[in-house]
Amino acid sequence: MKKKKEKRKKRNVQHAQGATRRVSRTVQPLVLMIVWGLCLGKQVQAEHVVIGHVEIHGARAVSEEVLRKKLVMSTGGVFDSVLVRADIQRILMVYKDHGFWQATVGLPKVHVQDSRAQVIFDVREGVLTRVDSVGIQGDLAFDRADVQKALGLFSGVVLIEEYLDHRLQGLLQFYDNSGYPFCQLRPDVQFAQSHATVHVQVNAGPLVHVDTVYFEGNRISKPHVLLRQMAMKPGMVYRQHEVDQAVNRLRRLSFVQGVDRPELIKKKDGYVLLVRIQEARSARIDGGVGLSPGANGSGQKLTGVFLLDVQNVAGTGREGHVGWLRSGPGASDLVLRYREPWVLGGPVSGRAQLRFRERQGYSEREIGIGAEVVVGNGTTVFVDGVRSAVLPDSTGFGRFLTHDVWTFKVGGQLDRRDQVWNPHTGWMGQAQVAISRVTHTTGEEKRQQYAVLGWRFVPFASRSVLALGGQGHWVFQAGGVPEEARLRIGGSQSIRGYREEAFLATRAMWATAEWRLLLGGRSRVFVFVDAGLIDEKTRVFPVGYGLGLLMESAIGAIGMDLGLARGDSFDQARVHVRLVQAF
Repeated sequence: MKKKKEKRKKRNVQHAQGATRRVSRTVQPLVLMIVWGLCLGKQVQAEHVVIGHVEIHGARAVSEEVLRKKLVMSTGGVFDSVLVRADIQRILMVYKDHGFWQATVGLPKVHVQDSRAQVIFDVREGVLTRVDSVGIQGDLAFDRADVQKALGLFSGVVLIEEYLDHRLQGLLQFYDNSGYPFCQLRPDVQFAQSHATVHVQVNAGPLVHVDTVYFEGNRISKPHVLLRQMAMKPGMVYRQHEVDQAVNRLRRLSFVQGVDRPELIKKKDGYVLLVRIQEARSARIDGGVGLSPGANGSGQKLTGVFLLDVQNVAGTGREGHVGWLRSGPGASDLVLRYREPWVLGGPVSGRAQLRFRERQGYSEREIGIGAEVVVGNGTTVFVDGVRSAVLPDSTGFGRFLTHDVWTFKVGGQLDRRDQVWNPHTGWMGQAQVAISRVTHTTGEEKRQQYAVLGWRFVPFASRSVLALGGQGHWVFQAGGVPEEARLRIGGSQSIRGYREEAFLATRAMWATAEWRLLLGGRSRVFVFVDAGLIDEKTRVFPVGYGLGLLMESAIGAIGMDLGLARGDSFDQARVHVRLVQAF
């Protein structure tokens, strides 16, 4: 059987201005206006007349300067009676926007001398028009007092068109969020002297239950995985704010690139919510090499990175990560991570991590398990338990002690970005506290670590975004923080323009300002400035700056970053080129 679709109707709210135009009085008889225009046209037809000056008399509640900015006619322009009539209507619209619906504008006085016209408008403002009464009729579906409260329009308020539109949209939102997405409003305004009566005819429409959620565009992701992320159950009452929150939860998935506005469709046996998504590629390989100047700018040192991310294993939402990083001679990291979403059928995800780290003088191995819980829209709380061991090598005996560390971490994240990969607007913040017990041959000590992070994305121009970020990290330990536990600052993940782990510190804070030109998808060009305060043996104030490019291509994403530290010359710039192969 051929399926028929009935797309969600556009709710037609009759504009308040349109309703009032039918009952508003004409400023001057139309015939008089035509005669005036013809006579004035004959006067200026024989010569080229330009506007010398425009005056507006009688303007008190609204300044003459505000009114003049709304006019099309201006000094030096060609005089035209058609523009005069249009400007009369513009003046009246300004007064309506200020609540003076009974204002009138007479035919302007025009004095022509030496081919220059002086135009004088005479305004009679009248008094403010106030709402005398508000009537609500029709199929309300709710108690009249509740509908009146949702409208929020009461007797005595000044009638302003923008405010009236705002209150009508608020009433529509009330019905949208109460299960009536097809509600229609028909307002009507009647004037009597300095008062107005507002009537609103309501047709609530049917109470809508979402019987089924269909997805389009999910080539890999299983429908039940997307549905559980939306936290919507079949048969639930349609509420617009809940649908919006569900869509935002989908957009924050790492394997979802975009989500269109859902479409509510009437089927024979109920209503269907159709959600169209664009999936990101579920796996990527990120590899690259870099050149970093040696100490005091002498020589070049090779760095490298290899990352394998699988973000949506078999369409189930499971995630895996393998990463290898060489940041310099004697410094390398190997990380393995896994995340299992929705453990035991609830909004709890389990995660595990295995890390191996080598530095000059010692090596460290670490294993950790944890869980994260989604407690609200974009709000996540996580806990982790980590055990690590530090082992000095032949060059590190005497500098480093063999010791074990047990760490308990707790933190949270608030995410209000519109999307994960290339945000246009929104903000996000994280905070974490870690308490550790350090055991070595000479005794036992306690260590505390704190971290905060925040980003704000401000759109401007057409495709530009200003990304503002800040981070703070602190570590404390009785008897002093050993070298292997200090914060490692500098490089691509902190203050760019400096070599990786250029600073070892116990306290560090830095801010980032980044201008991004979005090229579509996940591609962008950007320039950045990073500035920080680092408490090492003495306080230092590093500043880095540079530019970068991330471009999607047929073979994957190609990225390049170039950064310089304050005081560096261009030949000391740090360049990183990488290829991200997604499949």
